Amino acid sequence: MVISDIHIQKSVRGDETYAPCPICNPLGSQFLHGLLIWCEASEAIYAIGMECGDTLFEAGLLDRAISDYRQQQREVALDSVLLDALPRIRLMAAWADQHEAAAIATDRLSRSFRQSLSGHLGALEAVAKGGGYLNSDDKDGQSIIMGQISGGNFCLGTSQVVRDHRIARQYLAAIDFGTDDDMLEKLAAMSFKEKQAASAAATRARGLLLKVAERIGDCWSFTRPENLALLNRWGGQQRDRLSAVGDGRKVRIDVNGRYWFAELGPLVSPGPVPALRNA
Repeated sequence: MVISDIHIQKSVRGDETYAPCPICNPLGSQFLHGLLIWCEASEAIYAIGMECGDTLFEAGLLDRAISDYRQQQREVALDSVLLDALPRIRLMAAWADQHEAAAIATDRLSRSFRQSLSGHLGALEAVAKGGGYLNSDDKDGQSIIMGQISGGNFCLGTSQVVRDHRIARQYLAAIDFGTDDDMLEKLAAMSFKEKQAASAAATRARGLLLKVAERIGDCWSFTRPENLALLNRWGGQQRDRLSAVGDGRKVRIDVNGRYWFAELGPLVSPGPVPALRNA
């Protein structure tokens, strides 16, 4: 039976040599990384080098013991991940609930923005794809950067934030095991595959919530009054005349005779999504 991995530091050995291996080099200097094994036949514990462990594994003499040990280590590592992550599921669920109205508002604003200005978003999309930099010409005809708009990705594509929010919430509901005592009882009864599925669900849920936060943040940043004021200064110099105004509660953008007007409603600047584990 394999008891554990062992790692030896040369500095703690009096002569700063490698440890001897009872199998291949009992009197010499052989290894720093090895295995601590229990031998039932001799009723003794041995510290052997990892190379000998691999050799015994390949020879079929220690294969079951090493396989069982490695599986046990995987399960211990996964349990550690889940014990760290699962208590945070409720924190992520609370974040999702707090930002649900903002997610709905983001989808509504994204949809109405593209519908209202359909066919007239080429310049804004080009700016967004170029990193948000607003270029203009000075009095000598030289190109200069007027500034950089915030939330430029709001101009690219239709938001699917409500869909991602809903899927993330479903993942979180599936792995909300209740109180800490309930969680420990549930973990003890779960198979390794079930634990893997729970870990994957937690990771996917947080990944989706990060996308939700990013899209809400883009919408929020793009519709800020100071951002619209910068966009308005730049738009007045474009061939397709563009004007933009907003006061933090509503926004209007005109492009070539078409306009987008919308009330921002419950849109907010998103807070940070809770982490799954300690940094």
